[in-house]
Amino acid sequence: MLSAVAWVAIYSYLIDPGHDPTYYQNHAQFASPIVSVVVGMPYLFVACRWVGRKAGTRAVATSLSVWFILFIIDVLLLSLGGATAYIWGMAAISHVTKMLAAYFGGKTALKDVQRIRRADV
Repeated sequence: MLSAVAWVAIYSYLIDPGHDPTYYQNHAQFASPIVSVVVGMPYLFVACRWVGRKAGTRAVATSLSVWFILFIIDVLLLSLGGATAYIWGMAAISHVTKMLAAYFGGKTALKDVQRIRRADV
């Protein structure tokens, strides 16, 4: 959300200034799902790596659980909000990429945990 607001601010002040607020609201509705896909991947990777390190040997399962909780919340909110086909499509792309980010964040955390345990022995 914050990333989408930042993108619209950059777009409205630096890239395409001088339009009325409705123009920027329409741009925000189009661009926000794209920003979610692009920025959500590294955010979730880093978050799941951090959470996964705390989970130890269950890093991957914990990271995928984090993604699943976010997925359920997002589907419920989209269902209540009357989302368009474009929004549903972008949400599907977003969640596939975020699931992969969570998985690889958990795998990276697991490798970190295993490396630390080998060093302690």
